[in-house]
Amino acid sequence: MILSCASGCVCDVLARIMAEQEAAAIDCRNDCFNLNPATNNNNDTMPFILWTKKNTLFYAFSDIASNDCFATVYFRVSEFDKQKKCVTLELLQPNDDRSIDVGYDCCVPLNQVCQSGELELVRTGQCVIVDCECLCAIECINPNAVVSNFSNNNKICNKKPNYGSKE
Repeated sequence: MILSCASGCVCDVLARIMAEQEAAAIDCRNDCFNLNPATNNNNDTMPFILWTKKNTLFYAFSDIASNDCFATVYFRVSEFDKQKKCVTLELLQPNDDRSIDVGYDCCVPLNQVCQSGELELVRTGQCVIVDCECLCAIECINPNAVVSNFSNNNKICNKKPNYGSKE
């Protein structure tokens, strides 16, 4: 796990993960940069969890307008704009045994992340755009936890994000 609130540290890791996902041929010592097909079954997704500067897990909601709404703390990099320090994160849905219930006030209870049972993640094709300067730490997860890829071309993650104009 990389723990630092130094400006740009998490941004730099996210940028590198994005580059490695695109290249999908890495041979490094750290799980964040190990997408080598010889060591894992999923060579285009490096899943991770993030912490905010308030030392809480970063989470997002998927399918908010439907009865299938869920919260997740698991993401993959979809797009990255280093100049604007914005990242588009695709939400990864955990299996039912490892689902996340957000607390009443704000936060994800840590015991829900460390539940028993195998973690299996599914790409959703749904995204959130994040100012990565609001993030403080990143922890990568074994890429083999991603058991299937989402392939709906109509989802927002497959379209170029509009980060807005720089002021």
